[in-house]
Amino acid sequence: MQTGLIIEYSYAGDEAAWRASIETFVGHIRQDPKLDGKFSYTVMRRKTDPARRVHIPRWDSPDTLAYIQSQPWFKAFAERVKEMAGDSMQTSPMTVEFDSQRR
Repeated sequence: MQTGLIIEYSYAGDEAAWRASIETFVGHIRQDPKLDGKFSYTVMRRKTDPARRVHIPRWDSPDTLAYIQSQPWFKAFAERVKEMAGDSMQTSPMTVEFDSQRR
């Protein structure tokens, strides 16, 4: 069973800077063969409130989580998200009960 987080925050800053931060982070994930099929990261914006952002990281095991958290690019991204979110960040742990992509 996968576990993960739901991270929500509001951001009304420079959209290009926000997108660049996300694209860089997702690029690192995609390029790391140790994360292939073990870690995913989804980022969404609410249509009804475009400043509201939702990030959903999911991982298959504590070892995968420890590995990604040990990467310098992860640490830089986590700090950047905290900076962009300010006091608006809310984080909730989750478990994946059903997923149409998993059999």
